[in-house]
Amino acid sequence: MKKKIRTLVCTVLVISLLLPGTPVFAASVQVTLPAFSVTLNDKLIENAGRKYPLIVYRDITYFPMTFYDCHYLGLETYYTNETGLEINKKNRDIVPWSYRDYESSGSNPRTATAQIAKFPIRVNGKTIDNSKEEYPLLLYKDITYFPLTWRYAVDEFGWDYRFDEAGGLFINSFSYEDLAKLLSDIYGDDIQDIIGVISDNIKTSEWVSYSFRAYSRHEDRLTGILREHRLNGTKWYYSTDGKSWRAISETDFNFPEIPDLTGLLSQLSEKMYGEGMWTFFDGYPCLIIGFMDETPSYMPKASDDGASISSGGINRHEFFIDLNEGCLRSYQVSTSPFFLGENGEIEIFAPPTTIYSVIDLDYSPFIIP
Repeated sequence: MKKKIRTLVCTVLVISLLLPGTPVFAASVQVTLPAFSVTLNDKLIENAGRKYPLIVYRDITYFPMTFYDCHYLGLETYYTNETGLEINKKNRDIVPWSYRDYESSGSNPRTATAQIAKFPIRVNGKTIDNSKEEYPLLLYKDITYFPLTWRYAVDEFGWDYRFDEAGGLFINSFSYEDLAKLLSDIYGDDIQDIIGVISDNIKTSEWVSYSFRAYSRHEDRLTGILREHRLNGTKWYYSTDGKSWRAISETDFNFPEIPDLTGLLSQLSEKMYGEGMWTFFDGYPCLIIGFMDETPSYMPKASDDGASISSGGINRHEFFIDLNEGCLRSYQVSTSPFFLGENGEIEIFAPPTTIYSVIDLDYSPFIIP
């Protein structure tokens, strides 16, 4: 199945932009690392140790046009010594690729030198005279770097592009619109088979890595990571303080319980697949499918003096399923507050507020010391 999916996804041949030959360079320019965060398709880029970091020139962020980075943002690239570089927005009927990190053994300098590219350049069929551009394409570490200006990011590539002082630069190269037709055309009945395989893997896995947040609308209540290891019917839990692992007994385990994921996955219906939405989870393109529990987790309750009524709560379950790799990237459960209407039906009056939890499976060996 994976071979079939990869064949469908990888229909376009691309050429790596580790440019062959000896290109002609113009004058050198000074570039710096961004002093702000950069998030691409919901992935916060770890720039300091990245082999090909994002850089800044004349207050504009530049993006490395590597093989995987281009596909991650939905671009096709071609280069030859004769015709130069061609960059095109990829067919949106092709599922985007996952993020691939180019890790380096060292850290990047805060300032560096790049060159202005002098080879021919075309973007979406339009010729670019790089010598006249206010923000020209650059060459750094033998890789072509592209300016993330509004003209290119929004007008040419159709990305969602925003910047704020607190969060930095955010770019999404995909649309949140319903892609049910795309899913049907590419995967068809394979969706149900993939989810069945995922469910079986969860059922037979020996341990689960559990990252979570428990919060209210006002503050974070609890954050951390747990690892539940199932050994001869006994559960061992591990938590982390971010620096080291420590064992904790089940009596100390007062975090949200790990749910029965196989049972919850079995409740997903074919109708839900068609209503699913594409999104990114930590750099992985995923189909998000969800449903609300049929019964509340707790009912509204009147105060002892009858003066007020507290809200009830009902859970919503959401699954972030990577159909390309056939695995579950994330599971989230949240509780929405509700009251009962005059007809006795549940009326949700606010967004989920109580619990946000994530479960990631890891099939690598895990040994309890």
